[in-house]
Amino acid sequence: MGAYKIFLDTETTGLSPAKHQILTIGMIITDENLKPVFEKEYLVRKEEWSEVNPFALRVNKINLSEHNVRAKPEKAVCREIVKDIKKVVRKSPDIEAVGHNLRFDMNFLGAMFERNDVGFPFPYDYEDTMQMARMLIRERKLPLKSSRLKAVCRCVGYEGDGFHNALEDVKATMHIYPRLKKLIEE
Repeated sequence: MGAYKIFLDTETTGLSPAKHQILTIGMIITDENLKPVFEKEYLVRKEEWSEVNPFALRVNKINLSEHNVRAKPEKAVCREIVKDIKKVVRKSPDIEAVGHNLRFDMNFLGAMFERNDVGFPFPYDYEDTMQMARMLIRERKLPLKSSRLKAVCRCVGYEGDGFHNALEDVKATMHIYPRLKKLIEE
């Protein structure tokens, strides 16, 4: 598997990075053997400009009043993420991002870092376990109709502790990733 991996997931106030924002970011960094070397959940304070889709909050089960008490402003979270990544992966220039429906997360992360004028710290090379699952479903190597994270996890024998929680979704993605890679290589 070769490179350090940054497993990522976000929970947001909606579906559009232009009018919604990230509320939580789950990140686990693994070494080249997929051994976790860093794990953290970042709580992002809901900003005034951001719209909130009530359905999104029902899905991710975030109570904004409680959340904002512990959360930090976007810019502070951006800087903290940059610092954490530099501290952990300074030894390895070979880094890939991994996530489930990672394009969604990368779009939100890109918008957040750009809005706060902080350099984007994540690698542009990434692997998406949702796309991997879709390919395996098409090839009939994964007996599923849905490529949703919960369905893929159950199919490969991982129950998980909770879905639509950024850090728990990252743990689930980290669990299914090597299994999907192995199925692809067969």
